[in-house]
Amino acid sequence: MSRRIPSTPGCLAVLLSVTILSGATAEDAVMPSASSETICTFDTPEAVSAQRTAVPGDGATLGFSAEGRRSSGALTITAPGRPCRLILDLDGHLAPREGVLCSAWVAVAEAGTGARCTLTAHRTTADGRRTSDHLADIPLAHDRWTLLSGWVTRSGVDQRTTLVISAPAGTTLLVDDLRITSSGIPHPLDQRPPLRVAGSRLVADGEPFLLHGVNLSAYSGDEADDPQHALGSIVADDYRDIAAAGFNCVRLNLWHRVFHEANGWAWLRVQHRWATMHGLRLILDLHSPPGGYQSNEYRGSFWTSPEQQQQFIDFWVQLAKAYADAPGIAALDLMNEPLPPDESTWLALAARTLSAVRKAGWDRPIIVESSMRVDGWSETSPKLDDPGVIYDVHFYMPWEFCSQGASTYGQSGRGYDGAVIDAAFLRTHLEQQLLLFARKHQVPVNVGEYGVSGKTLGCGGDRWLADMLNLLRDNGVHAQYFCWTIFDDFALNSGWHRQDPAPRREVLLRLLDRRAK
Repeated sequence: MSRRIPSTPGCLAVLLSVTILSGATAEDAVMPSASSETICTFDTPEAVSAQRTAVPGDGATLGFSAEGRRSSGALTITAPGRPCRLILDLDGHLAPREGVLCSAWVAVAEAGTGARCTLTAHRTTADGRRTSDHLADIPLAHDRWTLLSGWVTRSGVDQRTTLVISAPAGTTLLVDDLRITSSGIPHPLDQRPPLRVAGSRLVADGEPFLLHGVNLSAYSGDEADDPQHALGSIVADDYRDIAAAGFNCVRLNLWHRVFHEANGWAWLRVQHRWATMHGLRLILDLHSPPGGYQSNEYRGSFWTSPEQQQQFIDFWVQLAKAYADAPGIAALDLMNEPLPPDESTWLALAARTLSAVRKAGWDRPIIVESSMRVDGWSETSPKLDDPGVIYDVHFYMPWEFCSQGASTYGQSGRGYDGAVIDAAFLRTHLEQQLLLFARKHQVPVNVGEYGVSGKTLGCGGDRWLADMLNLLRDNGVHAQYFCWTIFDDFALNSGWHRQDPAPRREVLLRLLDRRAK
């Protein structure tokens, strides 16, 4: 979907009345009852005037441009000499311990301002105390739209919560596709059959089902970041676009801090609802467990901390109980790229976790990844004593090729020349890391991550992906591409700051879509 930036911010199709919001003297704005997917959506002037939920602040003027992101236009906010502010009143629509995700596409009418746009939550308690939470801060562009999004939860003591979208004085802020989605909206009826392990296959109501998905990250890659980096990183349109791209599942990368510090359980209900609405199944992947993200560079205390290990098990027990009857959850992925002191330590913890989750009522697939201390699930690797396990590896072979040019992990690179690196090379390594084990034990297998840096597209990355997809298909391997967005080097779409129009790696998307046909 293309968005068009208004060329003249003063060209308003409809000029709405100005409302001042200043403390107790403000006129309360009222939202309609939450009977649909979102509490409110502002995409026409009629919707704004009818709902009267969004009001300009500090003498700002709220207008409507006929030349917006969609044919219906975009809101324009001007406040000569003052910051532009759009104030969203959540009063009466945010129950205690529930949350809302606010998202909007924003731009600035003036070129060369270097302006930024912020999203802030302001809370007032019953005794009159006021606090503010910074949710998002993004650069504004004149020639394209940028996604602004953030998550806010109401605590038990909050009396009133408002969200404020703000831009500096001297700018004309353009806002479009403004959505406020609540975790309290009931989940849609999901009549799909759940997935089950049947020998070496997954089945849905007895019919074979192959997971073909993409990673969607709610983890920033930095344990020191605010949980808002995760909570605001995914919006409803992601699930719509993923389904349209031909995928049937999402491997949702979860961060332990979101659940321990920011009511991630309410946030997860929103993700589950969006996935269900678009016919996608979710793999819930604990990408960063208590103690921090693992993988090759892990230096944390998880493996020597009984407390953190118990928190890990307790998380999965709680999740299993919450989603035991949710057929849209394809599988639980216990830990992303575990780095234990040795393989046996991880297998012992995985066995304890499997037992606890099964006792909690989860009778569907559970993914166990190979330890980073060994080279995948080899033919001699031990099999876990649970018939519902999917065995998983991540595959970026050779790493020097797949990661070249990447800002975080990048290597100097090499070409996919059809000689040293070719389809036979990929087959040999996947056989050693996964396929021989799968044939020996007749178990289902998954590649939870695979992909190439965008810098490989000039030296054979598309051929690597085509060969990899053929290899996965021919061997019945479930797989999820890494990734949809956020990590820009590997992402199929724009990364940290989502922009529109933005370059998409259409060559890779076409190859991935072809696998689904």
